[in-house]
Amino acid sequence: MRILLSIDTDKSLKRLSRRVLSVYNSFNKSAMFVDLFHVYEKPMVKGGHVPNTMARVVQREHEKKIDFLANCERKLEIVIKELSNKKTLVNSYLEIGDYVKKLKEQVNRYQYDLVILLPGSKDSLELMLNGRNTQKVFAKIDVPILVLPKNKKIKYAETKFVWCLDKPELKALDKKSKYFLNLLEPGQVEYLHLCKDTPSGKKGNVRIIQTEDPVKSLKKYDKETPENHIYIMNPQKRTGLKRYFEKSFTKAILKDPQFSFLLI
Repeated sequence: MRILLSIDTDKSLKRLSRRVLSVYNSFNKSAMFVDLFHVYEKPMVKGGHVPNTMARVVQREHEKKIDFLANCERKLEIVIKELSNKKTLVNSYLEIGDYVKKLKEQVNRYQYDLVILLPGSKDSLELMLNGRNTQKVFAKIDVPILVLPKNKKIKYAETKFVWCLDKPELKALDKKSKYFLNLLEPGQVEYLHLCKDTPSGKKGNVRIIQTEDPVKSLKKYDKETPENHIYIMNPQKRTGLKRYFEKSFTKAILKDPQFSFLLI
């Protein structure tokens, strides 16, 4: 299994790596490839300067970024060795230029099963809602994307993937969704439907919660069930993402820093 881990900062990377590993250990593959990925803009020098001065600035910045990624690799490998027994190869990729363009090129170059976005100075959910890089990534990259908000703590030993269904029936899943689900350990996925009309209970594999306030009920569910949760969202076509993220329930989930979510 191959995972792309996009990083903006090494601040608290060990703690964030533990959160990544709680997901990583849910997959049933014994061999894992983790690619660290970082993009930065070429530095600009204002004012009068000679060409070799600019060259030195660019070279120093690139060397700093190489050291940054090497440090990230070391931190991640320490956490993997401590928390996982999977055979893992960690690589790193450094690019200069536009983030979304370079990320798309990287995803097209390799066959990734999952892209994980870790927050930088601002929370990734906030970036998405403000229409910046993360929203563009969702629209242009058709690989399952996991967003881990930086403030969420790992409370439990197990992680549960909770598929939030728009309707109380579990319909046939698309090929990509089935492939991703087959990567998970049995019992790691629960299907959940929150609604006003259908009585609470179980319908096949779907847990139904009748409620007048879906967001409040989801927070209660998140608090009362003893696992770490990743909420799966599955808009049928990525072209409909804008409308999908305008839904009040979806927006409420994305604004809340306690939720981790996976877009398939």
